[in-house]
Amino acid sequence: MAFDPLSDSTRKYRHGVITVASALIAVQIFQVKITEIPIGGIKIELKDQLIPVALTLSLMYLTISFGVCLVDDNINFGKAPFVDEIIKESSEVVKSGRELLEKYIFDLLKRYIGKEDAQDIANELSGWMFAIDPNPEKRIAEQAISLLERHKNNMVLGQSTFDELIENVIRSFRAARRDFRPNTSSGSALRAYYYFRIFRIYLLEAAFPIFLAAAAFVVRMSSYVTEVLQRLLMAI
Repeated sequence: MAFDPLSDSTRKYRHGVITVASALIAVQIFQVKITEIPIGGIKIELKDQLIPVALTLSLMYLTISFGVCLVDDNINFGKAPFVDEIIKESSEVVKSGRELLEKYIFDLLKRYIGKEDAQDIANELSGWMFAIDPNPEKRIAEQAISLLERHKNNMVLGQSTFDELIENVIRSFRAARRDFRPNTSSGSALRAYYYFRIFRIYLLEAAFPIFLAAAAFVVRMSSYVTEVLQRLLMAI
């Protein structure tokens, strides 16, 4: 089976480009003229330049769409290596961030409890490094209290000292977020691809048909606009 990196959308535009381009070549070279089209028993008369203009505009849109889809397929063919790399890099960023918070909290807790317990609790709390929460500091404090409560009786600590320890956990959390500097090599590439996808999906696929429909309504309601568009299209 032949390898085919083209998506269904790309193949659709490819077929459209070939069809419309072939029709436009035939019309121009052989001077094909369609003067009327029978639809439902009604014959619609056409101006000489209507077919070439319509084919030219269609070819412009289909060619741009085909080129955009082709670039997108080229970026993502073969199990989407580009996207996979971004996901892998994002995972590594998350991992390194959690490791930094785990280290800060471990360095704090090992002075109060055994290293093994300190490591387990630090590992548990590291999951809050990138937590999406209205008040992540409050949440990590609550989690720290829950995890350290069972060690409280074994620590030579008063309630005030225990409260201070929880506050230091919060400070470690703040410090980790402040000090964390992710090393992302493909950040700019990801942003460029993000804007490329916006162009393809929102402008090319969605906005253009809406714009064309709006233009049709304006032309239908305004004879002046109709005349202007006629002159522009005849110049193509």
